[in-house]
Amino acid sequence: PHLPYRYKNKDILFTYFIEFNDMIFQCEVINIGEDMFTYIHQKTTPIKNPDADLIYSLEHSPKPNYNRSVYKPTTNIQKRIVWFFINDKVFYQDNEVGDAIANYLKICKRG
Repeated sequence: PHLPYRYKNKDILFTYFIEFNDMIFQCEVINIGEDMFTYIHQKTTPIKNPDADLIYSLEHSPKPNYNRSVYKPTTNIQKRIVWFFINDKVFYQDNEVGDAIANYLKICKRG
């Protein structure tokens, strides 16, 4: 599904990233009125704080801010993020981004 709203920077509660297939996706937890959801779009610049930002990547990393699977949360914020995926509250920039994230999630589910 595509984004149902226009949003402003003030509507973004939290930003995290997914690295997959040599691409970086910026994911934003957005709150507009009573609605809260995640919006995922392609990022064309490097991640500014790779040692601090939450990054999901299938690559193994000893850094505490990295996680391989959305479905295996290790912190409270990650538990909230997985809720969006389980409850279909995720929207995508376009079909290409949606397909890439769907492939990432399939790998996460396999384990």
